[in-house]
Amino acid sequence: MKKIKLLACIMSVLLLSGCWGSRELEDIAIVLGIAIGREDDGRLCAVSQIIIPSNVGIGESGGGDSSNAYTNYYTSSEHLGNCLQDISRRCGKDVYLSHDLIILFDKTVAAEGIYDYLDYFMRDNELRINVSVLVADGDIADIMDTTSELMKTPAVNMAALADRMAVVSEWEKVTVLDFMENMMRQQKGTAVPCVSLSENSGKDELFIKGCAVFSGDKMVGEINTEETKGILWLTDKMSSVDIMLKFDDNEMGVDVKRAKTKLSVEEDENGEIYFKAKISADVHLITDADDILKTMGRDAVRAKLNAAIADQVNTSLDRMRAMGVDVFGLGDKIYKRKPKLWKEYAGTWAERFKKTYVEIEVDSSVQESGSVAGSANKAGEANLK
Repeated sequence: MKKIKLLACIMSVLLLSGCWGSRELEDIAIVLGIAIGREDDGRLCAVSQIIIPSNVGIGESGGGDSSNAYTNYYTSSEHLGNCLQDISRRCGKDVYLSHDLIILFDKTVAAEGIYDYLDYFMRDNELRINVSVLVADGDIADIMDTTSELMKTPAVNMAALADRMAVVSEWEKVTVLDFMENMMRQQKGTAVPCVSLSENSGKDELFIKGCAVFSGDKMVGEINTEETKGILWLTDKMSSVDIMLKFDDNEMGVDVKRAKTKLSVEEDENGEIYFKAKISADVHLITDADDILKTMGRDAVRAKLNAAIADQVNTSLDRMRAMGVDVFGLGDKIYKRKPKLWKEYAGTWAERFKKTYVEIEVDSSVQESGSVAGSANKAGEANLK
């Protein structure tokens, strides 16, 4: 009986005590985004976007009140930790990173190396490891203070843009965990989305276009959107993309609905390693292509599409070979499939990668042809006869 009473007391304490680590909203500064850069004098600077809870409903609604849903704290110091501590001293609240959405680096810091900063965040038990990593193509203070009509908080806007890249097959979201895992793989580079400002109707807007290329933790170059598509094809991450095919003076638009890539490690008669990529794609025609199909034939359309996909892959390969950065993870493939051979290749892979041959085989199929508008035009012409 005594044991039952003791157990009841313990359960009462546990159930009635509330959350052990709870903190009141008025005691914390909720960070939505952090930008890290370098000042002219060499000091580290940080722009931390703090949400204003009382204005969230107003600021994000797009209503008549012009109150901001956020405020930016600009701090500088020799170390990132000191920058964040300075925010706490200035606002009188604890810096709370659990809701952080993005970490933005300027190009100077990115070129120096970002491992130490990501490691700092990884060690923070509040920060989520699915936070987006981005590189600023421009001034971080300007980017962190640019809103849109639909999203009044820049950090929320940038996070949404990063998520959207995968949907439109321009690139993929890169998280803190993704970046750190790539560094642990066998000499695999990483492409991180770049955030820029673009003028629209006289007002600056945020947009993501292209990527910064990292070798290890250091930025070594940039690639455009077309070059990122070739990487998506070869790494089996292409989802849906529109491709324009030119036939003399005519154009045909196709929409890739399904794509699959199988990449294998091969060895030629001389014992040299090469790769074989087998790409399959199902497409729908999205323009009135009946006339082209009649004059050129379906096989000619497939051949043109196969060549266009192969060109995208080869363009990306040539660009990455020139940089000497293996963002495809080809070295990691060798390590997993032929570990003994990788011991020989590991020390010289950066140079070997520049000469690595990838055999590309594309097989596409056309699922549909024509368009509603084209069919309507033809029906109208038939009625006039």
